[in-house]
Amino acid sequence: AVVTSGFEELRGYISPRLDGCRNLQEAAAAVFAAHVEFFEENQDLMRIFHQVRGVLKFDRPRWRPLRTQLRLHVEFLAQRLALGEARSCTLARRLELAVFLFGCASGTTSVLVAAYPESARLRSLNERWSDPIGRTVAAANGALARTRSRQRRRPR
Repeated sequence: AVVTSGFEELRGYISPRLDGCRNLQEAAAAVFAAHVEFFEENQDLMRIFHQVRGVLKFDRPRWRPLRTQLRLHVEFLAQRLALGEARSCTLARRLELAVFLFGCASGTTSVLVAAYPESARLRSLNERWSDPIGRTVAAANGALARTRSRQRRRPR
């Protein structure tokens, strides 16, 4: 119940921050920034989400419902990333981008808080990383699209 309501709250936090985004780069930067801000305000949930990812690696039947909540969050992000040039992306590619973004934000914040609890100011991550993350996601998406286009043009 905590994980379900936590992810719902996180999605509610992210949604309004994506409303003004015009393209994938802006959306990716906003997704990263929103996660970091949310985790700074809700560090216990950040720790719980980190633990959820850990226990799911053991693939125990009683923990599998947690995977549903994690997948719902990633799928929400993939849906919201369908902006600008990413509108033509396959769902599979947007899912990869969503996993990358969530992993960057949640992994970075949990490592920072675990390793440097006395000085962890999570929002400083946004000042340094949200724009570069946005550019990286947009560039990766473009590179994947070019690669796929070349593969389709090759004669068989």
